[in-house]
Amino acid sequence: MTIQEQYRASHPRSAALTERARAAIPGGITHDIRHLLPFPTYIERASGARKWDVDGHEYVDYWMGHGALFLGHCHPAVVKAVEQAGRTGGVKQAFIVEGTKELLGLHSGVAIVADSWWQAQSARKKLQVTWDEGPMAEQSSAGYAAKAAELARQKPTFPLRADGNADTALSSAAKVVEASYSYPFISHAPLEPENCIARWNGNTPPALVARAKRSDARDSRRFEAPPRASPYGLNPGCV
Repeated sequence: MTIQEQYRASHPRSAALTERARAAIPGGITHDIRHLLPFPTYIERASGARKWDVDGHEYVDYWMGHGALFLGHCHPAVVKAVEQAGRTGGVKQAFIVEGTKELLGLHSGVAIVADSWWQAQSARKKLQVTWDEGPMAEQSSAGYAAKAAELARQKPTFPLRADGNADTALSSAAKVVEASYSYPFISHAPLEPENCIARWNGNTPPALVARAKRSDARDSRRFEAPPRASPYGLNPGCV
């Protein structure tokens, strides 16, 4: 039995959830980092530095959300704060936002104004909105693949670079090997907000801030002091 066969045999529920996700999300995942073969594992619960998937396997989480989970999963203090936020405040108003036509502008949707994020999110889950998705709703990985195959059979509109004559070389070659490679359309949908953790120690709290810097091909992460420490009455040297 191969490694993939063993994996499939020991993760039947993750395999079933993968097929369910592929019917609703392009590629079945919301981030290209989760593109795993033959399919990713689905986590059911987590505590501290450990996770458990839907098939009962236990894992040690060395990734910890790019460093956002300094305190581990489901830390009691964090859970308590979330529960308290859910018991306070309320929804103030909900209205339709027309949005703009600018690609990076305000998108159309429903706005909910509330005292806390938890109340707004709870109200959002109760909304029953029928969206007009327009002609873009018909797009799919299969459609992209078919269009790519169609365009591949045509001559290039214009060459980006020409070294020699490929058509002449291929026509006189003793053997021609052709191959086609493709990758499914995968939506990059997760919300990645800024995050930080601070340990309060009197009036001068040491703090660590995790930042993702993607200014070039490397994905470098570094810990640095918040740029606006002094307006909050904190000594930047202690941050």
